[in-house]
Amino acid sequence: MTEPAAPSAQNGALILGACPESVEALLRERWPFAVVLQLGPTFWRVDLSQAEPGAFPGFNDAATLTAISQLGPQAVIGFFCDGEGGFEGVRIYEAGREVLRARIAWADAPTPDSITWPIGRAAMMLGVPPELITQVPRPPRPPLTLALEALHQQRPVEDDAVRRQALDVLGHTLDEPAEAILLRFLTAEDWVDRSHAVRSYARLRRAFGEDERPTLDALLDDDDESVREALFEGLQVLIGAVEFSDAEAHRQIDAAIARGLVDEDEDVQAAAAEAQELRKSLLG
Repeated sequence: MTEPAAPSAQNGALILGACPESVEALLRERWPFAVVLQLGPTFWRVDLSQAEPGAFPGFNDAATLTAISQLGPQAVIGFFCDGEGGFEGVRIYEAGREVLRARIAWADAPTPDSITWPIGRAAMMLGVPPELITQVPRPPRPPLTLALEALHQQRPVEDDAVRRQALDVLGHTLDEPAEAILLRFLTAEDWVDRSHAVRSYARLRRAFGEDERPTLDALLDDDDESVREALFEGLQVLIGAVEFSDAEAHRQIDAAIARGLVDEDEDVQAAAAEAQELRKSLLG
């Protein structure tokens, strides 16, 4: 038996909390084409896809959404998802008042991650997968986003390029969970992973040497010269941003440069010399 094709567009409402007979009567009156499915003890999905094409009463019928929310439910969420047009939206009502309205064109979304779009956000709020709200195929989530989530959950990321791109992204934040990932990868078996982690770790002012964090010069203990060179790539950014009065950061930068200048590898020496010149020009 073949699986039924996924709908290209879907329109409906979610009812959370009590669904008394008065709500059922209102649904029959306002939306006689509605198909109601109970998904949990206090969770109903109202399928309105049999409405006139383009009408989207689950999103556009504010009067009915308001009326339903006044009859006892904790909240009513009207939604639509148009796969052909590339749009989706939700409206949330509580006690007769609209508390949230959001719609988005997928192509114009400022954030490419569909979990942050209206239906994805509603799903997170409800603690359910987006597919429980709509079966319309939404754009797949970006590989980089999935990689970052996997790293936070200490799951492997098999794609080398995406994993290293994620390590680069983590170097732009001082967020503690992000830093914890970098600290793990400072000792990764793969030297390329280590180089990305070292570069990211060194590019922002962190509490180097505190609470089991390595000092900057300690990162030069790595056996691979490319990892040691990556440290100075990170320092180029750090030197340009560190406060002039931050004596401890200056001390650690100088210690790393001093070790790099006498490194056994000429490329590491050159990278350390370049960092030294930048340090002199910016910090004196």
